[in-house]
Amino acid sequence: MIADEGDTLASEMAGVVSTAGAFAPVLLRWEVQNALLIAVRRGRLSQEACDDQLADLDELRIAVDGQIASLSYVRGVDLARTYALSAYDAAYLELASRLRRPLMTRDARLAAAARELGLLWKPPKD
Repeated sequence: MIADEGDTLASEMAGVVSTAGAFAPVLLRWEVQNALLIAVRRGRLSQEACDDQLADLDELRIAVDGQIASLSYVRGVDLARTYALSAYDAAYLELASRLRRPLMTRDARLAAAARELGLLWKPPKD
């Protein structure tokens, strides 16, 4: 975890994914790799820490959605337009909607859209 982005909610999310697994669109791999590369380039993360985090991610139970060929282009763009999201963020919302699974996100706009659709993940109460 990048030092300035780690907090209780991030730890709770990581704990849930490590035990229960998660679903993600195919683009997750490149988004995570890019975020870590940028953090290294900006001096917010060492190369060793980046490699360690990538190795940790390889151990998580994240099922990648393989239905890309059968997905509707219209649905993704409709969600992006409706909630003022990027096409990339709309891919996560579309997957959560299609699978009827809660969406974990730290992105405010994506969280608002998921909340409106009743799909936003909430941490368990103690």
